[in-house]
Amino acid sequence: MEAYIAREKRLDQKLYHGHTRSELSRKDPLLLDLIEQLIRKENISENILSARIYKAENFIYTGELDEAIAASESVLQDQPSFVPAFHTLGRSLLLKGKTDQGIDIFTRAVMIDEKNGSNWKLLANVQYVKTGNLKAAKKKILEGLNHDTTSAELYFELAEIERLLGNLPAAGSYYFQASKYDPTLYAASSGAAYCLFRQGYHMEAENLLKIILQRKKQLDAFIVYGELQLKREKLIEARQLFETAAAVDQTNSEIQSFLNLMQCHMGAPAEGIAKQMALADSNKSNLKILNNLLQSLYLADRWEEAEKYLQQGEIIIKENRKKEKPSYNEEDLYYLEIPAELISDFYFYQGLIYSKTKRQSAAIKAFQNSIKMLPVNLDSYLEIVQLYSQQGDKKQQDRYLKKMLELNPGPYYQ
Repeated sequence: MEAYIAREKRLDQKLYHGHTRSELSRKDPLLLDLIEQLIRKENISENILSARIYKAENFIYTGELDEAIAASESVLQDQPSFVPAFHTLGRSLLLKGKTDQGIDIFTRAVMIDEKNGSNWKLLANVQYVKTGNLKAAKKKILEGLNHDTTSAELYFELAEIERLLGNLPAAGSYYFQASKYDPTLYAASSGAAYCLFRQGYHMEAENLLKIILQRKKQLDAFIVYGELQLKREKLIEARQLFETAAAVDQTNSEIQSFLNLMQCHMGAPAEGIAKQMALADSNKSNLKILNNLLQSLYLADRWEEAEKYLQQGEIIIKENRKKEKPSYNEEDLYYLEIPAELISDFYFYQGLIYSKTKRQSAAIKAFQNSIKMLPVNLDSYLEIVQLYSQQGDKKQQDRYLKKMLELNPGPYYQ
């Protein structure tokens, strides 16, 4: 190993990413500076350990989990407190379905460095995989924040959990904290903008989205901005934003469902609905797509088809309630969870359809279910207040109006 290091230090070799030093100084001086900082670094042993863990990461990426485990364990034999090795070892074990061993590994990592936010995040992730319980994961994240109070990834994880649970005000607060400690975490800023938008703070949401999109073409920001403009009935702007989002991710079915919805809003309902139905039928468990279809059918007064797809939505929600425990998925850990906001929106559209087809009692029940799933679904409050007003039930009308105002809604709802 010493001979390898000595060879790497020789500047007359092509060790600079396939270039000589002089070639790289012309092509990429910043990269040259970073490489030479690494070469000059006194703690060569840590560099070597990091390189070995990088190899373990590659094994994980290529699915060679036994090799990743062996590489990680080899590092820990040489340096028992090297935290990155615990991360690759624990993740490899989780991907092999060895959840209890993963819990043990990440617990050991926390004991070695309790101020490392990544340790707590991974421990929370494995707790979720073990139990399928979001609140258990949330508890572990909060425990981690007691030790690492500036961890952007812990705040972001907590925001995502709160959003799944339907606690949008709390989620928004944690998204803001995440973006505060990592301004380049644009997914957190987009999440914060979404929470502002849903609570009626449209101007604040728009200002934040503009800042994000000035810095990066962030997919979520385009989608949230499109939804915001659609809510404001700025249809041309909304369509342009969804078209831009579709250009960023051409395989995203949810974005396509928004474009189909725009056809329904802009004078081509038959074509838009036909596309929406095909999309919903090929994505039978996607409640976001189904909600957009229900909105399209509502706009076109197509009640028979609406009834069919309301039944499909009920099946999706029922199946979600009896879901199995999740397996570990690094791309989307919470892939089995349906966000509370989507279930709430389904009941909202159910309420609109029932109300329009003269089923007021059923509509009220649907709007109540919507509020139960997402307490800040302010559109459901407005609809239920209107229904009680039509029935002449001033007591219930005032009750729901008071509850709505207690939520401190933004200007849009005042």
